[in-house]
Amino acid sequence: YIEHQSLSSRRVVAALTNALDANPALELIVVLNQNPDVTAYRRWQNDRLSRSGLLSHPRAGVFSLWSTESTRGRITAASQVFVHSKVLIADDSWCMIGSANLDGVSLQCYGEDFAGPVARRLFRSIRNFDLNAVIRDGSDRAKAAVTCSLRRKLWAEHLGMNAGALGERPSKGWLSVWRKRAERNVMAFRENDANHRFRGFVLPYSTRATPRHQLAELGAGQRDDSPEIRFNPGWMEVYLSPNWVRNMFL
Repeated sequence: YIEHQSLSSRRVVAALTNALDANPALELIVVLNQNPDVTAYRRWQNDRLSRSGLLSHPRAGVFSLWSTESTRGRITAASQVFVHSKVLIADDSWCMIGSANLDGVSLQCYGEDFAGPVARRLFRSIRNFDLNAVIRDGSDRAKAAVTCSLRRKLWAEHLGMNAGALGERPSKGWLSVWRKRAERNVMAFRENDANHRFRGFVLPYSTRATPRHQLAELGAGQRDDSPEIRFNPGWMEVYLSPNWVRNMFL
């Protein structure tokens, strides 16, 4: 399970795809921002996800988080939930949390994220200072309980489920649970029905540029009574935000 602010590291994506190829029983669940706060990351992230095949892999699911407001059973407003977490969990026995993103600047150097040789060389000396903590199971059941508890609490919030129902892995795997919840939430948007379908915050990840287009890709947001989208950045924010320019050169 990966819940991160962004995923642009080629090395990490390659490791994930290699692990899926090597282990037929492995499932991968990823929660990401569709619109990271640094604009270049959206393009890099989408490129890595698309080229690797993770967006269409039968044992991988990529999701985003959305909040909604409702009145009398109708969804009246929606907004993306900004993910700032840096959480990785494996098999309820290993987890990593901290400040490092799964990007070049946190793991190697900023230049790692660029495709062109000039930019890769220009930014090769830029690197963040980050700190992560790792909890490993080993033979310590108390540590395993901490890891499992973290996963269950996160999933209970995201999926709108009771944490007690998220203990034992179901026969069809955890990914089926996430996909089912995301599909029901998509239907909630399509039918504008908050009372009977929408739970938690999970929707399928979209590579479209803006929240309005992301919902439209899911078949939502096309009705006369479509919800107001509270976060709907314009061209400048999507493609060339001042924060990105500042981070590159200052």
